[in-house]
This record gives sequence, structure tokens and C-alpha cells, in this order.
Amino acid sequence: MIYVVLYLAAIVLANILILLYNPDTVSMTWALVAETGISFFLIGLDLSIRDKLHDYWQNRNLWPKMVTLIVSGSLITIFFNLEALQIAFASCGGAAVDSLVFPLVAFGFYPGVHWIILGQFVAKVFGGALWAFVIDHFRRGPENTAEAAV
Repeated sequence: MIYVVLYLAAIVLANILILLYNPDTVSMTWALVAETGISFFLIGLDLSIRDKLHDYWQNRNLWPKMVTLIVSGSLITIFFNLEALQIAFASCGGAAVDSLVFPLVAFGFYPGVHWIILGQFVAKVFGGALWAFVIDHFRRGPENTAEAAV
């Protein structure tokens, strides 16, 4: 259960922060810094937790649970801020596809978008690797299994 709560908290916070710090609201430099940090810390955590839940739910109604989890994150984001509707929809991809699709769907094509796409991809891959390491090694022993965390 803790992983479900962490997943939802991470994705909702990421979506709201992206709404606040994007190329339409801040300079391109600050948007790049903010989106890279958000990708590293929050989206990396989100993707790692989603992988952990995927492994745990395998052969136990996986697809309905995963769809419910991902849609719930978007709906909670929209509940907190209706202006985040496009951002909530854009947050439903994997690291590589998400890094390409997210900025284009959420904000459109603009000069310098390629740097945000590249920065998000690199940050999500390394952030995901860091969070996967933390999730797998934070607690030692049998209580560190996916079954004990959900």
C-alpha cells in the first residue's frame, strides 16, 4: 500500500510542479532546470515504483490495477488544479516516449524544446536507476520484498 501512496504523491506533485515551472510561466533556463529536477526526483521515483507494482501485481489482475493506478494519478492532479488537465494526460508515458511526447503535448513545439526532451530522458533514466536502487536496498531482510511493501 505504501508504494501506491508514494506513486500517487510523486506523480501528482510532479504534474503540479510542471504546471508551475514550464516555458510559458518561467524562462527557458528555469524551465529546463525545473523539468530536469522534477524528472530526476519525482518521475524517476514514479517509474521505479510503477515497475515495482507491476512486478508485484503480475498474474493478479495486472492491467486493471495498473490502468487504475495511472488514471488515478491523473484524476487527482486534475482535482487539485483543473489547469493541469493537459499535463495530467501527458504524464502517462514511459521514460523515452514520455520525454519526447510530454513537452510537445503539454506545451507544444517551441525553440529549445529538444534540450528539455534530452534533459528529461537523461534525468528519468538516472533518477529511475537511483530510486530503484533506494527502493531495493533501503531496507534489508525479508520485509524488503514487494509483497511486504504493498
